[in-house]
Amino acid sequence: MNDKKKTIYWALGIVAIYVAAYLFYILLNGEDIYVIAHDTLDSGVVWYKILQNNRAFFAFDEPLPILKDLSRCALPSEWKLYSWLYILFPTFYAFVLGDLLRCVLAVMGSIYLAKTLLKSSFDRFANIVILCGFAYGILPVVPTFALEFAALPLFMAVFIRLYQTGGKQYYFAVCSIGLFFSIAYFGFFICGYLLLSFLLIWVVKKKPAWRLLGATILSAVSFLITDYRLVYYAFFSGEELQRSQFNSAGISIAEALRTAGNAFLNGQAHSEALQKYLVLPVCMAFFLVINISYFRRKEWKKMWFDPFNWLMGWVVFNALVYGFDTSSLLRKTIAIIFPKLNGFSFARTLWFSPFVFYFAFCMVLCRICMACNAKLWRNIIIYSLCFACIGIICIIPKGYNNLRLNLSAFVKGIIMPENVREELTYQEFYAERLFSTAKEEIDYDGEYSIAFGMHPAVLQYNGIATLDGYSTSYSQEYKEEFRKLIAPFLAIDAGYRSYYDDWGGRAYVFSSTAAFDATRNMRCEEAALVMDSEVFRQVGGKYVFSRVRVSNAEELGFDLIGIFTHKETPYEIYVYSN
Repeated sequence: MNDKKKTIYWALGIVAIYVAAYLFYILLNGEDIYVIAHDTLDSGVVWYKILQNNRAFFAFDEPLPILKDLSRCALPSEWKLYSWLYILFPTFYAFVLGDLLRCVLAVMGSIYLAKTLLKSSFDRFANIVILCGFAYGILPVVPTFALEFAALPLFMAVFIRLYQTGGKQYYFAVCSIGLFFSIAYFGFFICGYLLLSFLLIWVVKKKPAWRLLGATILSAVSFLITDYRLVYYAFFSGEELQRSQFNSAGISIAEALRTAGNAFLNGQAHSEALQKYLVLPVCMAFFLVINISYFRRKEWKKMWFDPFNWLMGWVVFNALVYGFDTSSLLRKTIAIIFPKLNGFSFARTLWFSPFVFYFAFCMVLCRICMACNAKLWRNIIIYSLCFACIGIICIIPKGYNNLRLNLSAFVKGIIMPENVREELTYQEFYAERLFSTAKEEIDYDGEYSIAFGMHPAVLQYNGIATLDGYSTSYSQEYKEEFRKLIAPFLAIDAGYRSYYDDWGGRAYVFSSTAAFDATRNMRCEEAALVMDSEVFRQVGGKYVFSRVRVSNAEELGFDLIGIFTHKETPYEIYVYSN
């Protein structure tokens, strides 16, 4: 029994070393760490910063200084665990704590799920569970949604225990589910999967699992309450949202199947599981071995009731929904029957696949552990696979892999200290001291501005009101109004015209030369600002903050009122005023 306890503590020690190393790295570097800008610094983080700057976490429909008075209801609810990190802590530390918390939550949730399924034999597989949970907890998913990914094992266990025992404490736990998940990202699908489970159990066992139906109803109520802002904004505000006009080119059935196959193999950028490098080959090999064995022994019932096969069926289902999400038939049907859901991404079923893949991978390793009597070889195989999986996550440059980016920067900083990376750190991206100086010099007093050659999030983070911005839930009316501002550029660039008209999540002042990518070096030192300056003035714009000199400023009627730099950032900011 003592050996088993040592093994458990050894596995948890890996997690403790990671947490300690992470904290030490933060203490050493502060805000000078690398964070991928896409869907993080350019959106999620700055949304919380806007709420902090305007003390608007608990305001209802208050207009915010982004996208010209964006409704407070378009930003994250205050009744989410992740939001409370930003309510209680400064923005950077809230982000860091969220990143650490998701790793810890994934590990603890995996342990709880394993104890639910394995019961008294859990200790035998504790190492495997902890290491697989750790690998799942550091996957490169969208950081500001990562806590939702991490909570999946925990609530899977809660639903199983509620189904098995009907304990009141599990009903109470289900009532709290809205604190962990957003209705748009996971909540809608959790309710769908619960309802599907209820129906499947009813068909298979000829007896309805009323506890699961109750869990479905309680979950739905929890999501509706905690996401009351989104529900109001989407269905009762009377405002048409720009996402209702998303225009994805309908794809054929053959194209949808190809998309589904690619998703099954490679996943999707927001929910990277990196499965094709190890997890998927191991799972597919195991799938073939066990089912060929069942087939040879003619044990058809075992084949159908093997939980591993159901997990593989789940990831296939998720991939198929992802593939057919933009099919012409599905989109036209939704537009006719449920017009309010037009633009809703059913493809987020794929966001469940990382959890399912790592759950299945853990199951494979546990079964190897049970089947192999040679303890030495068993341990070599199992732990080699575990550490290979963790190593892959640490080195593959995919998606939102901030872990890999910082490890690479750390190692290269030791080997080549003179090497200057093209990526920007958190501190360099937001450049607070530079913009503090700029605002003071130009006597900034809340006037609306635009960003050129950089993300508007940089201005928003520093308390500058913007006409431009990033949101997938702002009004269609303002999207059309902002289009008039950038119409001269859209008229000459078909790519950006399609990008804005068919989607429009980024209402930016685009440029073919002064890209908004978060890079250290700009492609050019000077660029033309192609927009309608009269519309800019009509909608209340006063300042242009640009990373390059605007070559046609005089033509647009703008005066250069300041050039600002700071040693903490590579930005050279040109400020123009009309």
